[in-house]
Amino acid sequence: AVEVMKVHSTNNMMKFLRKSRENGWRVVGTSLGASDSVPLRSLPTDIPTVIVLGNEGYGLRFNVAKECDLLARVEGAPTVESNVDSLNVSVTGAILMFRLMSGRESDNRKVN
Repeated sequence: AVEVMKVHSTNNMMKFLRKSRENGWRVVGTSLGASDSVPLRSLPTDIPTVIVLGNEGYGLRFNVAKECDLLARVEGAPTVESNVDSLNVSVTGAILMFRLMSGRESDNRKVN
């Protein structure tokens, strides 16, 4: 990814997320077990979005999740009740990015 797109890092995630929101970005975190998470297919694709992925074992840190505008879940992913705690974080990220980008492409086709 580093060879084909901009990759950013930060020393202060909370400050970065707040500043992103102030600059018009929506902050979406991923969550397997949050009761208030929304299905991925319901995310609007026409809003600039910062994607926040947690680690595979514990997910998002509580304070980071609180900074998200919303939490999204991948339909068909393991449930909290199953023996699997999460999808591989790279798989979740890829599914989320595909959803956001494919929605934009279909929106562009409708306009043209």
